[in-house]
Amino acid sequence: TTYYGLAVIAIFGSILLFITKSITWKDVENRVPWGIILLYGGAITLGIGMQETGAGTWIANQIFSTAGINPYAIILILILITLLLTNIMSNIGAVAILIPLGLSIPANTGISPLLASLIIALTGGLAFMFVISTPGNAITYSSGYFTTKDLFKAGLLANIICILVVFIVASVYWIGVLHL
Repeated sequence: TTYYGLAVIAIFGSILLFITKSITWKDVENRVPWGIILLYGGAITLGIGMQETGAGTWIANQIFSTAGINPYAIILILILITLLLTNIMSNIGAVAILIPLGLSIPANTGISPLLASLIIALTGGLAFMFVISTPGNAITYSSGYFTTKDLFKAGLLANIICILVVFIVASVYWIGVLHL
């Protein structure tokens, strides 16, 4: 049997929409958020490129090559790097860029690639400080009930709390209980 991936099915469905005149190209031009599609496509492509060229491994080795570095320090570094990127850019883009680094963590660090990837994925959802971080932030900001300064202050407090929570979950549960 022949297997068709999601991309082939999506393109086939899109072509059917045009053939049946359910949608016009003008509708697509006006209603599809091309900037977001290009942003995510670029971030995912960058992540794949980093993985396939070995750049992710090289960067991870440069960051974590110090022999004898404490695994808990690595957990904290991963949380902070992910939190920084996820707040200043799209959280999906940040995770797409960082997952290849997590998968390339050197074995001598005491951190498994699965643990690093879980930390990055969980922390990638903690974009609370800036309007640009997530659509949810932009939508709530557009209501006009608070300023960017208000969002930053509340987001900073939320991020500090979340750093502690992710660190405890990773250290106690993922390492201590699941032995990742």
